[in-house]
Amino acid sequence: MESKVKIDGYIVVEGKSDVDFLSSFIESNFIMTNGSEISQQTLNFIKNLKNRGNKIIILTDPDTPGKMIRNKINNYIEGCYNCFLNKENCIKKKKVGVAEADKNEVILKLKDLKLLDNYFKYDENIKLKDLLNLNITNQKTRNYLSNYFNFDYCNNKLFIKRINQLHISLSDLKKAMEEMK
Repeated sequence: MESKVKIDGYIVVEGKSDVDFLSSFIESNFIMTNGSEISQQTLNFIKNLKNRGNKIIILTDPDTPGKMIRNKINNYIEGCYNCFLNKENCIKKKKVGVAEADKNEVILKLKDLKLLDNYFKYDENIKLKDLLNLNITNQKTRNYLSNYFNFDYCNNKLFIKRINQLHISLSDLKKAMEEMK
């Protein structure tokens, strides 16, 4: 029998199928949001765990409800780690989710967690004009860069927010763009 990968902290997922899938190869603590309607009680519980020094890892589905849950938690609780899965590696039988993910993808992404600065506190360095100057406003390029820097695919506004939350500089973006060619 294959040994499980140990992850310290609490992994926040959407539902029971995610816990069942992940616990088959990961040893950790799991918190379920019970779908896209994460309750205030669950948010308070996660915040309490975080305030007691526990590591919180958000691993939600790479779809719109999953992004909404992730954003709600990140905006409510500062200092959570984020595990972003690539949507194309999380599809089975036309269903998108963590439970449909490739096991190796999950393990790889859990080793490259992102700590996002709180939305209200990040220092916005990169602006839309910078994206225009670098020709980053098309979806294909944003998707490449989102994957390169390991965060969720997004529109221009959220892309700028993620870049700034992760403190990615213009020179980092230029370097990534050169590697894309």
